[in-house]
Amino acid sequence: METRKSRGHVAVVTGAAHGIGQATAQRLAAEGYLLALCDIDADALDALRTQLGRACLLTHVVDVGDAEAMAQFASDVHRVVPAVDILINNAGVGLVGSMESITLDDWQWVLRTNLWGTIHGCNFFVPPMIRRGHGGHVIQLSSVLGYVGVPGVIGYATSKAAILGMSEALRADLAPHNIHVSVICPGLVATDLVSRGRIRSEVSAEGLGNRLRSMYAARGERPEQVANVIYQTIENPRPIVHVSLEAKSLYRMQRWLPGVGRAFGRTVHLFHK
Repeated sequence: METRKSRGHVAVVTGAAHGIGQATAQRLAAEGYLLALCDIDADALDALRTQLGRACLLTHVVDVGDAEAMAQFASDVHRVVPAVDILINNAGVGLVGSMESITLDDWQWVLRTNLWGTIHGCNFFVPPMIRRGHGGHVIQLSSVLGYVGVPGVIGYATSKAAILGMSEALRADLAPHNIHVSVICPGLVATDLVSRGRIRSEVSAEGLGNRLRSMYAARGERPEQVANVIYQTIENPRPIVHVSLEAKSLYRMQRWLPGVGRAFGRTVHLFHK
């Protein structure tokens, strides 16, 4: 049902063709938001645009790590509206591997999409929000792995920790402009992040990938659950939002009992043979 808050408001969603991004676009469209969507997967993005119909203002095939591509996407959006109301920096890739197994190319790949994609989104969409002077909301996707140390995900965890820290600083910068900043921290989510990501393992990458996919399917939250949390956060802004009770408990443990949190992290082993 369309709400007064959603009527005519425009939301950008990056990484919109799969997983959390797709579910979020569908939920916001159902709530009356107008959408500008981007993703690197042209076919999936076209299918989503057809499904959403008139709720979708425009779609662009964009690699969020490419500054010129993001600048063009933002320019096209701003030809339609002077500024967006909601920016959801969702696009991300998965990287599994230890310090011994991942390469510099892997580091650059995961940071280019996860961190620089988020920076590009803010760089090109936030200043017009400020200039318009009507406030707004920036939502960034981090992870429980952004604050709990777990073996075997150092590249991915670094990117998500950086997004968490960036969001805290961005919130302070944007408070005078009535622009909210929320960071969403899911735990396991049953998406195709593992299938579409990179696995660098000292053991069989194929076997590890199968185990991870099984674990995510069995224990992961559905993308629709995360999308619901994102929508609720738009309606009632909060600074740090934990999608599951497990994620919230780990955050509190890490904050108030850091020794226990570190000990817990060391018990999670992705690379057991």
